[in-house]
Amino acid sequence: METLTTKQRAFAENYVLSGNAKQAALDAGYSASVAKSATREVLGSSAVQQEVSNIQKALREEVAQRLAALSVKAVNRLEKIIDDEDAPATAAARACDSVLDRAGHLRRAAIDTTEKGDELQRFLDSLQQ
Repeated sequence: METLTTKQRAFAENYVLSGNAKQAALDAGYSASVAKSATREVLGSSAVQQEVSNIQKALREEVAQRLAALSVKAVNRLEKIIDDEDAPATAAARACDSVLDRAGHLRRAAIDTTEKGDELQRFLDSLQQ
């Protein structure tokens, strides 16, 4: 496989980030007068295509890792709201609704978190048991 030049590697990185081949060529250091023709040549290179694919894969993996970490934080935050006896009943109910819904244990119409009263209190009490 051919080795990428510095400009080709920069083009691949900029192209993945922007999706705009002409702008990626300009950002990679190609002159404005050759940017349009350079994009056809550079994008036609199998080595550049492979580099674009590798960068996209790495970005997808990074995003997946970050989302996994954030989901743990989100669940922890919801747990704190549910466990906080001083939290408003509606906030606790919404947190419960969110957790149960995402876990697949809740029909969307099962809880109306905008109403206060006996039904909401019974629901909250049932979660404590």
